[in-house]
Amino acid sequence: MSKKISAKGIAITTFVLAATAIFAQEDVEYRPTFGLGFNGGVQKIYCDVPHTGMALTGEGFMRFMISDRFHLQLGLGYGQLSDGFSQRTFHTNVFNADLKGNIYLSKKGFFRPYGSFGFGGINYTYNIDKSYAIGDPAVEGEALWDVAFIVGGGADLMMGKKWAVNASVDYRHSLS
Repeated sequence: MSKKISAKGIAITTFVLAATAIFAQEDVEYRPTFGLGFNGGVQKIYCDVPHTGMALTGEGFMRFMISDRFHLQLGLGYGQLSDGFSQRTFHTNVFNADLKGNIYLSKKGFFRPYGSFGFGGINYTYNIDKSYAIGDPAVEGEALWDVAFIVGGGADLMMGKKWAVNASVDYRHSLS
């Protein structure tokens, strides 16, 4: 059974990626020092394949607050890349480990936007789902490695002293 995804559904899913639990110090309002969270969403590959689609992804992460304006984020994730839910002639399993620096544009308040930069390691495995899939059958099932440079942004919506909802988007440029 195949389902088509509307542009509205993609936009909502992309911009409201996940709820993130952020632990804050009791005596300092809106200033977390350590946080744990989970992101879920979709990703799309841009490459030499003529048609690519959206695929599901998820990531667990830890945040370390360095100052009121800057925190480091270490993430471990899994996702898939494919030519879409409807065609599904191929898919690629992707595991990633990222280190990002996030710079807050606002120090206080309910809405705290930030810009992100960083790098990560990627392990991916290409799989053929249909005989007419585009791709090299010689690399099917082979674990490959790459490095990615990351730029993006997001916002924390502070729901209390101890937790926030986080929405983020990033672009990852790999070397191969």
